[in-house]
Amino acid sequence: ATLYVEGFRDGRRFLDAAREITALKPVVVYKSGSTAAGQKAASSHTGALAGSYAMTVDVLRQVGVSVVQHSDEILPVAEGLGLLQKAGGKRVVVVADGGGQATIACDRLAEAGLELAELSAATQRRLGEILFPQASLVNPVDVAGSSDANPALLADCLEIVAADDEVDSIFLVGMFGGYYTRFAEDLLGGEMRGAEAMIELARTCAKPLIVYSLYAPVNPPALRRLHEAGVPVYSSIEHAVRVLAALGERGIYLAASSGQKRPPPVVPSRQAQLAFANAQSEGRDLFEFEAKNLLRAHGLAVPEELLASSPDDLARIAARFGDQPLAMKVVSKDILHKSDAGGVKLDVRGEAGMRRAFDEIMVASRAYDPQAVIKGVLLTPMARKGVEVIIGVIRDPIFGPVLMFGLGGIFVEILEDVAFRAIPLSPYDASSMLEQLKSRKILAGARGEAAVDKAALVDLLLKVSSIVEAYPELLELDLNPVIARSDGYAVVDARIIVSREAVAPKEAS
Repeated sequence: ATLYVEGFRDGRRFLDAAREITALKPVVVYKSGSTAAGQKAASSHTGALAGSYAMTVDVLRQVGVSVVQHSDEILPVAEGLGLLQKAGGKRVVVVADGGGQATIACDRLAEAGLELAELSAATQRRLGEILFPQASLVNPVDVAGSSDANPALLADCLEIVAADDEVDSIFLVGMFGGYYTRFAEDLLGGEMRGAEAMIELARTCAKPLIVYSLYAPVNPPALRRLHEAGVPVYSSIEHAVRVLAALGERGIYLAASSGQKRPPPVVPSRQAQLAFANAQSEGRDLFEFEAKNLLRAHGLAVPEELLASSPDDLARIAARFGDQPLAMKVVSKDILHKSDAGGVKLDVRGEAGMRRAFDEIMVASRAYDPQAVIKGVLLTPMARKGVEVIIGVIRDPIFGPVLMFGLGGIFVEILEDVAFRAIPLSPYDASSMLEQLKSRKILAGARGEAAVDKAALVDLLLKVSSIVEAYPELLELDLNPVIARSDGYAVVDARIIVSREAVAPKEAS
């Protein structure tokens, strides 16, 4: 199924239908334009990044749709998926009859997120038995003139690399089909024999074979025979690589989605539902401490914190926290971005420091918004060092609840290195969000830092997904930052925007 899409009236219904169809056949979508959600002013970090083309692409790919970004990719990808269906993974072997073409192919493969398969010693030995000594036996395999007088030799190379267990897809790059034109007319017979051998390999081998040839535009006999037999032939390395990427993505999706079970639903707590009801009646969002209480109730790792409604509460709080460094943040329904208002103080120690910081926060916050209703100041121990990430949720008007994950902190809207998934999430959905980030190496431990606990982050994403399903009153959510560490995580800041429309709460525990 191949679709040109400008927009969705009911995105959630499309996702549900696509999930069923992609289990049976490939679906290719070219999405143009943007959704209304992408043009509305958003009140949270998550809202500012959602509603975008990137979000639409992510949620479509979540259900197995192959999304193409350029109009000239639509038909090549549709043809390749229709003929070959899927690959076992992203490991590609390149067989080329020229070093330049091989280098270009490898560059494009890397840009597409594909991997060069590591050929076994046995595979390299077999290649060495039929190729010239100057040939490159590692991936990319460059036959280095070995096929000039015998183009059918390329088919022998393809058969050898196809037998390697480390290979998912096979990519022939170069001049095949044009040997009889370029070198000698009597090579046409060798090319036709090579084409027949490639057709037989494609018929008997489960690994996709893709051919790129400089001579594809003139459609010589050998390439015409391949195409007639269902072997995809392309005149563009970029198109061929996009097909290889789509085949790998589909194969991985089908394997991962088979038998995936979503976590059991969360039962809402009465205390959290009361907090939502109070917020709705007062026309406000949840206070930060209310949002964190909700998260704690459902098993999220949120550090202890105490609310100082006035300076009189500080002695008690100082006795509780002792001399450990604290973060202090203003609590007000009227001040959304606390840092901008001067409503945040960090590394505060001791009762005297707490009192100074309390006064400074109150003065700065009132100067920022003289009409603001300030409930007090929230105090919590400073989080240990780690990697700052953001987790957010919006209820998109087209796709319903959508979860976002990415690098966090104050630069999240500048970096825009985020991934989106429609709720509810499966374990594979959650883990794939971590792997999608361009900056995923930071999570794996960069510059000597310890790798973060990815299993804990996956569990966090799944719990947030379940929480959103349990509370229809929750309109948007921002956890920014969450400090990810090697031994878990800590939710440092939490914001929940409450729906102003009356919704029926779910049955509480």
